[in-house]
Amino acid sequence: MADSRSESADFLAPPARSLDVEHLCDVVIPFTLPPQVFETPLGTREVLIGDEGTVIGPRLRGSIRAGSHIDVLWNSVGVGQGPGNGVIHTEDGADVLLTGTGVIPPTGKEPEQVLDSSGHKTWMNGWASAFFETGAQTYSWLNSTVAVMQVGFIESRYIMRVFRLS
Repeated sequence: MADSRSESADFLAPPARSLDVEHLCDVVIPFTLPPQVFETPLGTREVLIGDEGTVIGPRLRGSIRAGSHIDVLWNSVGVGQGPGNGVIHTEDGADVLLTGTGVIPPTGKEPEQVLDSSGHKTWMNGWASAFFETGAQTYSWLNSTVAVMQVGFIESRYIMRVFRLS
């Protein structure tokens, strides 16, 4: 049994001190519909439905179909968390479901969080985990991929920089 005061559990592999990642793509989703915002017992719920967006990257390129969905729950201390999903349509015709869930820290409370309202620009930075699902043989490697995303909002665009854990 592991000693709870140790740095890690007794395991065959040494503990990871850093993770190698591979940049898969950047996903940019514009939002022209106003978000649906309402109060719940858990906090303020914000539901966003995206327009068609772009997918730009070394491993995935194409578009993300209109109707992408982001569902954020803002708690009483300003932390936002929740799932989102959308269908990537690649340049070569494959459809790939991208599902993520993430956390956005309270605006201005974290060192990596930047709020810049100059020039009508607001950048809110957070992190998410991502998973993929596809029946396309060309992209079947995505079905077992675990990825992380740096996520942010700039003006009315949601931006996800997707990295595969390698």
